[in-house]
Amino acid sequence: MGKKRIPGALFAAALCLGLTVPVLASNRVTEIAVDVTLRPDGSAYVTQTWSGDFDEGTECYFPVTNLGDVTLENLQVFDETGSYALKDPWDTGASFAEKARTCGLNPVDGGYEVCWGISEYGENRYAVEYELGGLVGGYDDFDGFDFQFVPSNMNTGPTDVTVRIQTQDGTPLNGGNAGIWAFGFKGQIGFQDGGVLAYTDAPLTEDNSVIVMLQLNKSVLTPARTVPSSFEDVKTRALEGSDYGLDSGEDNEGVGFLLVVGLIVIAAAVVLVRLKLPKRKLKKVYKGADYWREAPIGGNVEASFVLADRFFQTDDDGNLIAATLTRLLADGCLAPETEIDTGFLGREKKSVSLRLVKPPTKGVAAIRLYELLTLAAGSDGVLQEQELERYCKTNYAALLDVVQEAKRDGGETLAGIGCYKSPLSVNSLPGLTDRGRTLLLQLMGYKKYLLDFSLIAERGTNEALVWQDCLTYAALLGIGQQALKELRKLYPGVNAQMQTAERTYYMAYRYNMVTYRAAKNAESSAQRSSGGGGFSSLGGGGGFSGGGSGGGTR
Repeated sequence: MGKKRIPGALFAAALCLGLTVPVLASNRVTEIAVDVTLRPDGSAYVTQTWSGDFDEGTECYFPVTNLGDVTLENLQVFDETGSYALKDPWDTGASFAEKARTCGLNPVDGGYEVCWGISEYGENRYAVEYELGGLVGGYDDFDGFDFQFVPSNMNTGPTDVTVRIQTQDGTPLNGGNAGIWAFGFKGQIGFQDGGVLAYTDAPLTEDNSVIVMLQLNKSVLTPARTVPSSFEDVKTRALEGSDYGLDSGEDNEGVGFLLVVGLIVIAAAVVLVRLKLPKRKLKKVYKGADYWREAPIGGNVEASFVLADRFFQTDDDGNLIAATLTRLLADGCLAPETEIDTGFLGREKKSVSLRLVKPPTKGVAAIRLYELLTLAAGSDGVLQEQELERYCKTNYAALLDVVQEAKRDGGETLAGIGCYKSPLSVNSLPGLTDRGRTLLLQLMGYKKYLLDFSLIAERGTNEALVWQDCLTYAALLGIGQQALKELRKLYPGVNAQMQTAERTYYMAYRYNMVTYRAAKNAESSAQRSSGGGGFSSLGGGGGFSGGGSGGGTR
């Protein structure tokens, strides 16, 4: 278990420069788990659990600098055999035997190095506990911190890092009272089990670190450390150089609107979940449904979607937009238009755009979506994919509101035709009257029909297909690709009707990606930027306390 030799010339050069030669050849930290418990006064009890293989050197350490008014004290270190004795002062030049089963704080510029003896070579697991006084600062507008829990340039990794944050008194942290951001690593941060969880998706490189910024409403804690400035200033500095971005006031208003809508939808979903059947029981109902050969509920897309969504026959709100685009194309309200541009060296590049031909006369989703497309197209009345995608990213609240308005209209339609029991009750199909049950079975039967109609035709049934309805409902139910395959079996070879159907399907699919998908991504990005969690940012995090550069073993 002797140390590996360092070439004499390199060693001499290091001595001449006054450098400490780090140990990094064999030692490797596979995991660092950081648990942060926030006390009511804003101080924190922190436990870092290090797991790894240690075959060289005399000690493990990590810097905690840039502390300012934050204090670090009451260090304790444990391994599987017990606690370590505290040494003050800590001697980094002591021998392996002298450092064994001891720990200490080594003062450095702006803070300390937290140190402990490796004590025994091989696989080890250390629990390093300490207190950070004043971690959470009380600012004029919010309370919070921007803190680096794992430094950059560690010579031992680590491979995986998690940071968990919770309150000592059990007050849950969530999107209603907190904002969260993470910087310096590839990973994610989110609210989980009443606290905050940040974690890496890839091993840390030398340039990586783990920085977490937490913003708290004034009612959560009562920090003893007060700061005569705003947390907004801290946030602005931290977000500089990140990929979070800073939202304008108009965007924030959009986020607020979506939050209200989201809370309403969530509240409704909680009620409906209690009424939904287990999926295995619904499969039995689906299996017993007879084939249905006409568009259900008179072709009402909105009502059909609400019924399908409630009883697990569709799996994504984007299917409603895809179905509406299919209907607009099939009805001639939108028309594909091939454009040819002359590019570099005279090469021609073809692209397919959408021309707005005529507004629809029925269907809330179709009417509202067409209005939005008109705004996106501008004066020429032609929509290019990139043009529409940019519009939906900027105006995502308006696009997503099309879905919510269509859902409200569909629900009102179902109630108006007597589908729901009042009050809602639990039975074999919760909340549905006999009328509602019949319409659900027709919807299920139509779904089965769309998946099997080529087989039905082979059995001798004369099918007069209305492919427009077929593709619209296939998109609505999330089975467009399967239904298209069935159409190809029914109409093999070159067929004008089949060519039109395929063109309609692919145009609807492509433009659904640049409308609903673009809007959802923009919504997610806005939520992430406003502190709702999501992917961490490699850049940014400036102005942090704690951490520093270096650490590992030596």
